[in-house]
Amino acid sequence: MSKRKKIILISLGCILGILIITNPSLSRFKDYGYYGRKSADFFLFSIYESETDHYVGSHELWHHSYIGIFGNFISVGSSY
Repeated sequence: MSKRKKIILISLGCILGILIITNPSLSRFKDYGYYGRKSADFFLFSIYESETDHYVGSHELWHHSYIGIFGNFISVGSSY
């Protein structure tokens, strides 16, 4: 195996290792102040769902989706 391929494989292994280690858990999701559940769990990231009540003229239940990656949560959409 050439030196270049070794460097590429080691780099990819390190990046994947960091993603796997920093995949946040459900308790971390609740520590951020969100209430919900983990709808999908992968090695590299997780998908979380949360529902909140909004009272703007009428009672509405909003559904929020988040992706957990690198120890953080990114909002990917909401609907009611």
